[in-house]
Amino acid sequence: MLLIDTVNDVFSEAGKAYRVYKEEFERIGILENLKTLLARAREQGCPVFHAPMSYTESDYTTWKHVSGVHHEMFDNRLFAEGSWGAHFHPDLAPADGEIVIAPHKNIDVLANTDLEVQMRQQDVEYIAVTGMVGTMCVESTARSCMEHGFHVTTSRTRQQPSADALHTTP
Repeated sequence: MLLIDTVNDVFSEAGKAYRVYKEEFERIGILENLKTLLARAREQGCPVFHAPMSYTESDYTTWKHVSGVHHEMFDNRLFAEGSWGAHFHPDLAPADGEIVIAPHKNIDVLANTDLEVQMRQQDVEYIAVTGMVGTMCVESTARSCMEHGFHVTTSRTRQQPSADALHTTP
């Protein structure tokens, strides 16, 4: 299972982006759903990968080609490297033995991190991709993973996950 951007800036009430997502997060129960998915993955012994996003002050001030989504993040100094906001939310933090991917800076985690190398090292063929915004990082990463030969599942967050939402394949 891959968890994308499960950090304080997004999931903690004091996070810089929380207010943007708060109403929708509450409506769909995303934090509880993600906690449930993570617990089930751990119970079943599935490899769990955590993909944070972070930017340095140099990133904020020197990027020449800043996309619309980056403008939002840069203008508000979201995901500032080393800050509380860029740390994992305590309910979704990595456990011992889980892999933290190098922080990504674009919406496709596979494109510019060590995710593929880490998944290959764990002999991963099937990956469930989930996180904060399905139409951005989750969807982009899921598509890239499929293009690289992984079998991909994404989770729906509009309802509580079923008991068999995550299962290992023999």
